[in-house]
Amino acid sequence: MIVVWMSLALAGFTLESQPVSARTDALVTQEQAQVLGHTARVVRRYRQGEGWEFVVQVTVDDRPAAEAAAAALEAATGASISITEASGEASTAHAPPVASAPELPEVDAVFERVRRAHGLGEGASRLSDAGAVRFRYQRMVSTPEGELQVRSTWARDADAVLLVIDVLDGPGSSSALVVGTDGRAWVATSTEVAERPAAASRALMDRHGPAELMALGVAMPALLAEAETASSRWRVVHDDGGSSFVLEELGAGGGATTRLRVDLETWRVSGLEVVDETGRSSWILSDWREISASLVLPFELERRIEGDIVERLRVLELSLDPVLEAGLFGVPDRRAAVP
Repeated sequence: MIVVWMSLALAGFTLESQPVSARTDALVTQEQAQVLGHTARVVRRYRQGEGWEFVVQVTVDDRPAAEAAAAALEAATGASISITEASGEASTAHAPPVASAPELPEVDAVFERVRRAHGLGEGASRLSDAGAVRFRYQRMVSTPEGELQVRSTWARDADAVLLVIDVLDGPGSSSALVVGTDGRAWVATSTEVAERPAAASRALMDRHGPAELMALGVAMPALLAEAETASSRWRVVHDDGGSSFVLEELGAGGGATTRLRVDLETWRVSGLEVVDETGRSSWILSDWREISASLVLPFELERRIEGDIVERLRVLELSLDPVLEAGLFGVPDRRAAVP
């Protein structure tokens, strides 16, 4: 039987599992609660005369939500559930613990969950193997002349490629660049349409495509797999209030320190920070979406250097093998200013 009760120090209703002596048993209950859509945490505490024990806590705001959560957990676990209110009214008595502290999971267990959440790790090949791709986004880049904000469309169909950049604010002018089905490259600005070298044009367009701008998301499964093989150098630092874990790798011989922040609702990376002799660089990743079983990417990304934002990307669309408009890769028209 799993007994669920509420800590008197918390407001609302907290469902708590019956204490178990093995943390792995508590993790099973935690995972089931998360599957049901709850934010759950494992707590370790010491009971006088019995030693350390592990429980799972789920906090909800009101009694209807608590009763619904209890019923769902009961159906999922096969155990009866009782509820205790913040006022102390409980259907099942439970002796208070002597001490209580959040229990941090083992690094290997976190890496396993995170790696599964990030897909099969074949994202780069999935992008390159797609016959056609359409990629639309808004981007802010910090330049010496000020912030540049653009809205762009990048498309590919076999070997033909299109890049349209509309400047919304800041230094720069709108343009369109096309490498057509005949292999010839053209650029269009507000003042001219001219032919350009194809190889150099492709290289420039690649830097504005999904494989480059979303490189961190594409590479995340491989980075996690590499980190997992060196898990002995990693540690779980803290649980960040129950919403995320922070993992830290200490570089050997005074090298770089890497920190990963993992969102506990999705088990996907929400932040990456690297500190080395050159300074501190960080990335904030959010709105992860499953493009396919092998490709899970963040549709929002923010990059910082020493705490200052230097780039912000918001993906509006990433479609693999879409039906593209006829004539999309023809000679472009001159670009008008964006209103």
